[in-house]
Amino acid sequence: SNADIILKNSDDGSRLLIRNSNTSAQSWSIRVWGQSGRESVFEIGNTKQYMFYAQETASGGRNFDFNGDVTCKTLYQTSDQSLKDNIKVIGDATESIRKMNGYTYTFKDDGLPYAGVIAQEVMDALPEAIAFTTLYGKELQGPTTDGNVLREEKMKCLSVDYAAVTGLLVQVARETDDRVTALEEENTTLRQNLATADTRISTLENQVSELVALVRQLTGSEH
Repeated sequence: SNADIILKNSDDGSRLLIRNSNTSAQSWSIRVWGQSGRESVFEIGNTKQYMFYAQETASGGRNFDFNGDVTCKTLYQTSDQSLKDNIKVIGDATESIRKMNGYTYTFKDDGLPYAGVIAQEVMDALPEAIAFTTLYGKELQGPTTDGNVLREEKMKCLSVDYAAVTGLLVQVARETDDRVTALEEENTTLRQNLATADTRISTLENQVSELVALVRQLTGSEH
């Protein structure tokens, strides 16, 4: 079947490799490995690129990286208030959003059209929405110090938490609503003042007419 399963335990670490090369396209493999800075990595991919991996870093951080599109009905993010500290309303959200633009673009690796934001602009507007990530490429050739198959680091790049950007947009909407409400209240006050002024003008006009009639009556003159 051209398939092999390798279990390895050594002083340098542990390794699990499940590979199937009996395919008409390309050889895919499942690997569990680790190294300094990437303590535990579970990866599925081929020699050209990974499909996805889950890892735990030396600092205890955990992340999942899928090298492609993810399709699902609903995506939930943990957001319960009881799990959060230092909760603050985003200040000057409207001023922050002015540092960002919405764009259409294509990615260099596939040439397909997308729409979204630019991470560098988001970092300037809302740094909490930015994460630093590493893109990995093809397998490194030749033996490694611990016997694990590693991948080249293509580049360090910025990623955007679009849920955080949504929080910024919600606050922009709130600030806009506050301004609109204030303008509506000011407009209502102006209308009331104008109505009062119209009433006073009408009263003065009536009083002037009565005064003119009285003057005519007393003087017997039309002028």
